[in-house]
Amino acid sequence: FAMGSYSVYYLNTATMQLSPLYAGVKTRYCPLKVMGDTAAILAWPSGVVKVAYAPGKIQFKSLLNATISCALIDDKERLWIGGTGKYALLKGKDFADKTVFYLKANVVTKCFFQDSQRNVWLGTEDGLYKINPDNGAVLCVYKKGNGLADETIYSIQEDDNKNIWFSTNKGISCIYNNESIVNLYAADGLQGNEFNTGVSAKANDGELFFGGTNGVNSFYPRQIRM
Repeated sequence: FAMGSYSVYYLNTATMQLSPLYAGVKTRYCPLKVMGDTAAILAWPSGVVKVAYAPGKIQFKSLLNATISCALIDDKERLWIGGTGKYALLKGKDFADKTVFYLKANVVTKCFFQDSQRNVWLGTEDGLYKINPDNGAVLCVYKKGNGLADETIYSIQEDDNKNIWFSTNKGISCIYNNESIVNLYAADGLQGNEFNTGVSAKANDGELFFGGTNGVNSFYPRQIRM
């Protein structure tokens, strides 16, 4: 991640100390696939890279050069990338086989997520898209008319009951299995209504985390009663 004069830091989880590793282009790197303790595939605004780490040094290898706003490696090792007004599915050796799908002009894509049932979810500034993982076609789009509090989707997670949670510009929303939708706001205890792109996680015990402009919220979905 970017901070100060360095773009990549190493976090020692035993001591919780940060060490600078790479003083390259200062930008935001997002993990797509972690391969043990020494390698990972990362996305950044100019494409996708593979990074290899050894004590005291770090090496980057470019896998894809493209302007992207979000990315995902799915369960079949295919690469999904999002841009402005479109998203694409890449597969095959070196991701050479590419199919592009177009959205409304100027719609900005923000995040991808694949759930336990293999569905691919795409968060945009114009709603939440549910996508067929096999052919890339849009299955449905969730917007304010469906009950969402806001249509800018920043980050997506799935809870242990297969409900889909996502952060927005107006709190956190959930689409339950029965298609009902619940919206949570700052008044419900959130750090604020505005959240940040790609900042979310799920712990092994089911706890969800979403980061926003004023901090991080964590909660157990099963404990929320509406």
